[in-house]
Amino acid sequence: MTNSRMRYIHFVIMFLLTAMICFCPPFGAITPYGMRVLGVFVGVLYGWIFIDLICPSIFGFVALGVTKVTTVTAALSAGLGNQQLIMILVTMVFAGALDESGLTDYIGTALLKKKIFRKSPWLLIAGILLIAYILSIFGAAMAATFLLWSVVIRIADFCGFSKKDPLISFCIIAILIASFSGGGLIIPFHGGPLIYGGFFTQATGITIAYIPFIIYGFVTTALMSVLLFIGAKYLLRLDASRFMLPDELALELEKKQATKQQRISMALLIIFMCALLLPELLPNLPGMDFLSKLGLVGISAIIILIMNFITIEGQPLIDLTQTFVKHVQWPLLLLLAVTFPLADAMKSADSGIMATVSQSLTPIVADMGAVPFMICSMVILGLITQVTHNIVLGAMFIPFLCPLCAQIGGNQITLWFMIYLTLNAAYVTPAASMQSAMAHGHERMDKKYAYLFGITYLVINWLVLSIVGIPLGNLLF
Repeated sequence: MTNSRMRYIHFVIMFLLTAMICFCPPFGAITPYGMRVLGVFVGVLYGWIFIDLICPSIFGFVALGVTKVTTVTAALSAGLGNQQLIMILVTMVFAGALDESGLTDYIGTALLKKKIFRKSPWLLIAGILLIAYILSIFGAAMAATFLLWSVVIRIADFCGFSKKDPLISFCIIAILIASFSGGGLIIPFHGGPLIYGGFFTQATGITIAYIPFIIYGFVTTALMSVLLFIGAKYLLRLDASRFMLPDELALELEKKQATKQQRISMALLIIFMCALLLPELLPNLPGMDFLSKLGLVGISAIIILIMNFITIEGQPLIDLTQTFVKHVQWPLLLLLAVTFPLADAMKSADSGIMATVSQSLTPIVADMGAVPFMICSMVILGLITQVTHNIVLGAMFIPFLCPLCAQIGGNQITLWFMIYLTLNAAYVTPAASMQSAMAHGHERMDKKYAYLFGITYLVINWLVLSIVGIPLGNLLF
């Protein structure tokens, strides 16, 4: 059966699921209105899993109107006009602007030049992973991944490593994990935290402060990466004795000098970070109230405009049109846009959905206790996310698990972090996430090691969050 025919079949199933659930008799505290909301949610969820992100999202907007949950125009306005979505759109463009200006290559080269990383093979590997982590803090996770993969492959070829050597397989997946564990998870004004944080804020009305967010994210993700590195070196005893930076590559890096564009971009990035963090660190300084009111969207927009108007040798620092076209991920934005009106409808008292969920689960989890509930939620979602889309699971489970955690005396912000970090530890199967598919599909990756390292990282994630994450979260939040 062709992919095109399967696509039509999945669309029909999505439509039938929506229609059947809409006409099913209500149960629990769910009202007829709630059944229509549930029908749209289940249909769209099926489409996201089996079709793609764009088609089911558009179907969701239409279905919300057809089932009279709201009007299509109101749903589109609520989704595309949502503050969280606007923040994500602006940060996508900002990260893209930094990449277009050459800042990623500048930072990576500057760090790789450090002679300390050439003292031993494992120091070199540690340095490469550290560079991936640092580059991702500056919003360059994808660029860092491909940049450092190419460095590793050049070293592997020069040093005579076999095509699917376990050490090279480890470097491929470890670079990916470090790249998407740095800024992607610990900087609250990057895309990932804004997406998952949007689900949390939408459900609870709580916005997590920047500084505690960064502390929690840095401690947990850095510890996970260190433990993965230690496991590869001391438990799996991977042979890295031949992994050294070739002289020709070292010379090539030494010759690279920062361009004027890169230096200006670095200065603008430092200004951006200061403008965002200073109002929280030193709120009494003059001008902090103004910066606080500008917020992430305002400060990002100003820096983007400055980058567009700065010209060097007659050329703008960035091409704003190209940056928007190349770096705005519309499939992801549409997925998020439809979740906002859906989430509002699901938590509405008129639907009765959340009341039914709460009535069903509270007696079970109350006897379990807050900490076991948090660990159990994390482990179950960690397993499910290995076979389905992590953002979809976040949209589905964060809005009711976190408030439920608060009801039984747990720290709902800590649980949100546990869910968020676990959903982003999706590296076991190729279907787990885009990053996992990249690792499993790499031509130098040995498949059995892809599964081994993916499982290892997931278990490390669970242990760190259970042992360190819960007490740290309770201390910070």
